[in-house]
Amino acid sequence: MQTRKTYLYACLVLLVMALALPLLAQGTKIKVIVENATIRLNPSLDSEAIEESVALNTVFTSEKKVGEWYEVKVESNVGVLLIGYIHEMYVEVMAEEAPRPPAQEEKPLAGEVRRPEPLLPAEYGPKKMEIFLGGGLGLGSFLSKASAYSVSWSYGWISVDEGGQIQHKVNNPFGLGISFSYFFTNELGIRLRADPNFGQEISNGQSHFSADYVWGWGSDSDDLTWPVTGDLSVLPLSLDLVYRFPAGSFSPYLNAGVSYFISKFKSETNIGWANTWWLTYQVNQAYDYLVLPVSIDESLNGVGFNFGAGLDFLIGPSLAITLDAAYFLGKSVEAKWYMPPGRYYYTGWTSNYTEFNQTDSNDFADYLDPVKINTSFFKIMLGIKALF
Repeated sequence: MQTRKTYLYACLVLLVMALALPLLAQGTKIKVIVENATIRLNPSLDSEAIEESVALNTVFTSEKKVGEWYEVKVESNVGVLLIGYIHEMYVEVMAEEAPRPPAQEEKPLAGEVRRPEPLLPAEYGPKKMEIFLGGGLGLGSFLSKASAYSVSWSYGWISVDEGGQIQHKVNNPFGLGISFSYFFTNELGIRLRADPNFGQEISNGQSHFSADYVWGWGSDSDDLTWPVTGDLSVLPLSLDLVYRFPAGSFSPYLNAGVSYFISKFKSETNIGWANTWWLTYQVNQAYDYLVLPVSIDESLNGVGFNFGAGLDFLIGPSLAITLDAAYFLGKSVEAKWYMPPGRYYYTGWTSNYTEFNQTDSNDFADYLDPVKINTSFFKIMLGIKALF
């Protein structure tokens, strides 16, 4: 009798298990509630994606949940069944299924910082490559304000005070910004960047010469001006490290790196130069001045640095408006004026001339203040960034 009871109990237990197992195997039915949801190989935002375009309203049966990730099965292009994970923010438990009790949230360890979950759909997330095109203003003191010279001298009964000033400046230029970035992780990447500047011609440049001379029975003066022409070109080519902070619609970033400056300064103008001498066996004394051409042709190529920051505002899955600010630290030089050697005639009432050889021409530059040229500048731009 006891044996029959034991047999009946065993059969009853087996019957209950047989009825319960199919119900357990049904799992939880979930439905995708966003366009192009992503299924990842492991339950982590950093994990490789095995499916990046799951359609809206797709239904899965999940038999397991790991933290905030549902385990699902998807079929690959070659028909192989793969196991992956989809985040709970992209799905909802279907109404006909009684949802399972939520998994108990893991508390972070002391000192552990948890990354916030993205606020946008997965297709708005960080991309591997970025191409930027923008424009803006370059700000800086590119040239010193003026080059000056002055001298007082006398010869016989004539005394002369002469001098001049070459005024030269360039306006703050408009510049383009073109860059290509590649990211090794969601945060860290490298960037190639070019920043050509335009419109750096010398603005309202003028060379002014004046001379006052006095002799035994009278005095006179000269006052002359000549235009100053030229331009400055500054083009830094940069290789930077970029660190971005993916945070939904707004994504700020920092950058720093090395720049190679391709730069050149050219300028041309005239200056006045007075002289006096004795005529007709030192009975009469003459005064006159020369008009001497001077120029600068200086290359400023060299290595420098840059650092900056910016902000991307996402307006689509693959497009952002970008505000970028950077400081470029380049070479600074003092460029001397050059006068070519040759024969120069006086422009007043005399027909005399003065010969300048190469040594004289080189020494002549010491009378003029050099032009201080600075290729460092600050640049702020607004542009469009394509994300891939």
